[in-house]
Amino acid sequence: MNQYEIFSKQEADQWFERNKNAMHSKILDNDLCSQFLKNNLPVEEIHSIIELGAANGNRLHYLKNIFPNCTRVIGTDLSQKAVDDGKKLYGLTMYKAAIEDSLNEEPFDLVIVHGVLCWVDRNNLFKAICNIDNLVRNNKYLCISDFDPFYPQKNKYHHTPDEEVYTYKQDYAQIFLASKNYAILQKIYHAGSNQQYSLPEKNEKILTQSDRRSISLLHKNISAYYF
Repeated sequence: MNQYEIFSKQEADQWFERNKNAMHSKILDNDLCSQFLKNNLPVEEIHSIIELGAANGNRLHYLKNIFPNCTRVIGTDLSQKAVDDGKKLYGLTMYKAAIEDSLNEEPFDLVIVHGVLCWVDRNNLFKAICNIDNLVRNNKYLCISDFDPFYPQKNKYHHTPDEEVYTYKQDYAQIFLASKNYAILQKIYHAGSNQQYSLPEKNEKILTQSDRRSISLLHKNISAYYF
């Protein structure tokens, strides 16, 4: 099986099982991505949101209360268990789909891709990029959150030691910026999701290769960024 098939048939559900208790107990007021969006977007402009790879949609459930004009909220995930959990807990519109699967949806004001592109099979990377771009309404916003080392890295995925599965760590926002259809509005670096890190430990991880990540907010305009 290739990487896409492994995640689709087994690992997506297994990942959710490993993390669902933490998701159920997570306080989204402490979620860095949620607060980043809350603090950097004009909340009144956001009428629709989709999160690709949303797990059970806990972040979407939180954000739909942050954006008062938002009436269309959709989440996708490759784990059917995650999708079912999100529907049950939050009543969200969710369906099973991979990020590289084409979606029959009109574009959104905000597209969130949080910690997903690093797992995409390299044969499908540009298909995933195209799908993401098609979902972003012109003159609206894309949030990319992922690993962001100083140079691209390929690491064996430790949860599937007997399979050829990797995480691919790079600055994915740069792919969109290189198109000149996007400009970056804000970017922050952080040291992963472990809240137990002390401040010196966080700084060390940001400044070394061990766990540097970033969240980027991009604005799409297909004509404004040419001179």
